[in-house]
Amino acid sequence: MKVAVIGATGVVGRKMTEILSERSFPISTLIPVASERSVGQFIGADKIVTVKDALGMKPDIALFSAGSDISREWAPRFAEAGCRVIDNSSCWRMDPRIKLIVPEVNGCNLTLSDMIIANPNCSTIQMVVALARLHDKLKIKRIVVSTYQSVTGSVDMEQIVEILKQTPGVELQDNPELNQYPMPLYSFGKDQVFVGRVRRDFSTQNSINLWIVADNLRRGAATNAVMIAEQLTPFCKIS
Repeated sequence: MKVAVIGATGVVGRKMTEILSERSFPISTLIPVASERSVGQFIGADKIVTVKDALGMKPDIALFSAGSDISREWAPRFAEAGCRVIDNSSCWRMDPRIKLIVPEVNGCNLTLSDMIIANPNCSTIQMVVALARLHDKLKIKRIVVSTYQSVTGSVDMEQIVEILKQTPGVELQDNPELNQYPMPLYSFGKDQVFVGRVRRDFSTQNSINLWIVADNLRRGAATNAVMIAEQLTPFCKIS
């Protein structure tokens, strides 16, 4: 399968390339794309090309992480040429025609007709991975979020903890008595969403508080994009 990484010399682009290799994504040709000043240089054994040249090479999947302007101009062109685009910018996130995908949560909604897929914001990804299973079972009515970037009710706390333990992509670290709870340092270089400090919120009935931490570069951007690509492979003609 031919895979283009648009913005391959950037922080997220380099991490995407790394994770494609880590996860043994089925690549026959990797096409790194960057600005004119980087063209001709190499990322590993792969020569950097322009976005126009990459389009002519007919990739099966393109991972875009070069900013909204590039995505707005080029993502539709790649899609029209039959390439499935996974975009990490904010360009398509509010477009009602484009699906926002977090594979563990709604990856099953991908269809053959989806040619541009949006990668959600990093804070959103880690939050919904942790909360989706709770919502499915208990129907969350309100979420109050504080993000830090680059009265007793009928809720059974044991049930909450058990659901979190069984949630794919989540690692529960919740033992504050031993100072064991999620910290950004622990999430560095990992793809799990770490959850801890699970407790009742006494300010509102039937509410809980919890602390969620993830590696924004991996889980919040590059890994999520590659996981979407993995779910798209059945729709792609192998080249």
